[in-house]
Amino acid sequence: MATDPSGFFETITWYPNGVTPDGRAVRAVVARDDLQPLPDSPVHNAPIVRLRIPNDATYGVTVVHPHKDTALVALRYGATPTLVSIHRVVSQVFGFWFVEAYG
Repeated sequence: MATDPSGFFETITWYPNGVTPDGRAVRAVVARDDLQPLPDSPVHNAPIVRLRIPNDATYGVTVVHPHKDTALVALRYGATPTLVSIHRVVSQVFGFWFVEAYG
Protein backbone atom coordinates (compact mmCIF):
# COMPACT_ATOMS: atom_id res chain seq x y z
CA MET A 1 0.00 0.00 0.00
CA ALA A 2 2.90 2.39 0.64
CA THR A 3 3.71 2.22 -3.07
CA ASP A 4 0.11 3.09 -4.03
CA PRO A 5 0.22 6.07 -6.44
CA SER A 6 -3.19 7.32 -5.23
CA GLY A 7 -1.63 10.41 -3.68
CA PHE A 8 -2.50 9.68 -0.05
CA PHE A 9 1.13 9.06 0.89
CA GLU A 10 3.83 11.70 0.88
CA THR A 11 7.54 11.37 1.41
CA ILE A 12 8.98 12.56 4.72
CA THR A 13 12.46 12.20 6.20
CA TRP A 14 12.74 10.02 9.33
CA TYR A 15 15.66 10.44 11.73
CA PRO A 16 16.04 7.43 14.06
CA ASN A 17 17.03 8.65 17.53
CA GLY A 18 17.23 12.16 16.07
CA VAL A 19 20.55 11.41 14.33
CA THR A 20 20.71 13.54 11.18
CA PRO A 21 23.17 11.44 9.12
CA ASP A 22 20.89 8.40 9.59
CA GLY A 23 17.87 10.16 8.07
CA ARG A 24 16.04 8.39 5.28
CA ALA A 25 12.98 8.97 3.13
CA VAL A 26 9.84 7.07 4.17
CA ARG A 27 6.23 7.13 2.98
CA ALA A 28 3.53 8.47 5.31
CA VAL A 29 -0.06 9.62 5.41
CA VAL A 30 0.13 12.97 7.19
CA ALA A 31 -2.76 14.54 9.14
CA ARG A 32 -2.02 18.11 10.22
CA ASP A 33 -3.71 20.02 13.06
CA ASP A 34 -3.43 23.65 14.04
CA LEU A 35 -2.05 24.67 17.40
CA GLN A 36 -3.19 22.30 20.11
CA PRO A 37 -2.49 22.21 23.85
CA LEU A 38 0.36 19.84 24.61
CA PRO A 39 -0.69 16.95 26.85
CA ASP A 40 2.41 17.47 29.00
CA SER A 41 1.73 21.14 29.67
CA PRO A 42 -1.64 22.94 29.53
CA VAL A 43 0.00 26.35 29.05
CA HIS A 44 1.96 25.54 25.87
CA ASN A 45 0.57 25.01 22.39
CA ALA A 46 2.15 23.45 19.31
CA PRO A 47 1.09 22.20 15.91
CA ILE A 48 0.39 18.46 15.99
CA VAL A 49 1.16 16.12 13.11
CA ARG A 50 -0.25 12.59 13.04
CA LEU A 51 1.68 10.17 10.86
CA ARG A 52 0.59 6.81 9.51
CA ILE A 53 3.81 5.06 8.51
CA PRO A 54 4.20 1.53 7.11
CA ASN A 55 5.87 -0.93 9.47
CA ASP A 56 8.21 -1.87 6.65
CA ALA A 57 12.00 -1.77 6.26
CA THR A 58 11.81 -0.46 2.68
CA TYR A 59 8.99 2.13 2.68
CA GLY A 60 8.60 2.91 6.38
CA VAL A 61 10.16 2.15 9.75
CA THR A 62 10.28 -1.03 11.81
CA VAL A 63 11.01 0.60 15.19
CA VAL A 64 9.74 3.85 16.71
CA HIS A 65 11.45 5.53 19.69
CA PRO A 66 9.12 8.18 21.19
CA HIS A 67 10.91 11.30 22.45
CA LYS A 68 14.03 10.26 20.50
CA ASP A 69 13.00 9.92 16.84
CA THR A 70 12.38 13.02 14.75
CA ALA A 71 10.98 13.62 11.28
CA LEU A 72 11.17 16.34 8.67
CA VAL A 73 7.60 17.05 7.57
CA ALA A 74 5.63 20.05 6.31
CA LEU A 75 3.28 21.41 8.98
CA ARG A 76 1.03 22.65 6.15
CA TYR A 77 0.72 20.83 2.83
CA GLY A 78 3.14 22.43 0.38
CA ALA A 79 5.02 24.38 3.08
CA THR A 80 8.71 24.05 3.84
CA PRO A 81 9.33 20.90 5.93
CA THR A 82 10.00 21.40 9.63
CA LEU A 83 11.72 19.09 12.09
CA VAL A 84 9.17 17.57 14.48
CA SER A 85 9.69 15.38 17.53
CA ILE A 86 7.90 12.02 17.67
CA HIS A 87 5.96 12.26 20.91
CA ARG A 88 4.08 8.98 21.15
CA VAL A 89 2.93 5.86 19.36
CA VAL A 90 -0.86 6.02 19.23
CA SER A 91 -1.22 2.47 17.90
CA GLN A 92 0.30 -0.17 15.68
CA VAL A 93 -2.23 -2.05 13.56
CA PHE A 94 -2.45 -3.72 10.14
CA GLY A 95 1.23 -3.16 9.39
CA PHE A 96 1.22 0.56 10.18
CA TRP A 97 2.55 2.77 12.94
CA PHE A 98 0.24 5.59 14.00
CA VAL A 99 2.41 8.22 15.68
CA GLU A 100 1.91 11.74 16.97
CA ALA A 101 4.54 14.44 16.57
CA TYR A 102 4.84 18.04 17.72
CA GLY A 103 6.28 20.87 15.67
